[in-house]
Amino acid sequence: VLGELQRRGLSPALDTIVERRRFARYHFNEARQLLDEAIGDSGHISIVGKVLGGYDKEPGEFEWVRIRASANINSCVHSMHSLADILGQVIYLALGMNRHASTELEARMVNAYTLRDRLPGGRIKELLNELLTHPDFVYLSALNNQSKHRSIVPMPYSVDMMGTDAVGHRLKFASFEYDGTCYPERWVR
Repeated sequence: VLGELQRRGLSPALDTIVERRRFARYHFNEARQLLDEAIGDSGHISIVGKVLGGYDKEPGEFEWVRIRASANINSCVHSMHSLADILGQVIYLALGMNRHASTELEARMVNAYTLRDRLPGGRIKELLNELLTHPDFVYLSALNNQSKHRSIVPMPYSVDMMGTDAVGHRLKFASFEYDGTCYPERWVR
């Protein structure tokens, strides 16, 4: 209905959604594999020893694993966050909003938030709003923007010695403040 030119603009955005999901999955699994290999099936006391470098063959060995895993998690976060804006691009092009002066946006202004605010009422707007206001996405967005524009949110390797959390041990995002909101520490999952 919108023509070949529109399809050629839409196709790369759709392909990018698939690729970004793959990138996010890759980076998450890479981080998990690095840490699983370093920690193995150790008990909590042994894990603390590994985290502190007590079993390192070379100084800083576990810390280097943590840094590599954190870099992968950071890349995963960026890929996950970018999916919303790419989805905004897909919606923008699929609805042909770029073809009408009343709905056309500068290319740099096409993002999920701007699009949500310009869409007429309906199911697409409802779903996009549901995504953008979901507490997990709000956290992801703050985490991404803090790490991308201000400073990387630290990800220490944490061990729950009290046994109150099902995870028990993994990387944990440190607490941070973004745009006037305080976000508590949170396990990387």
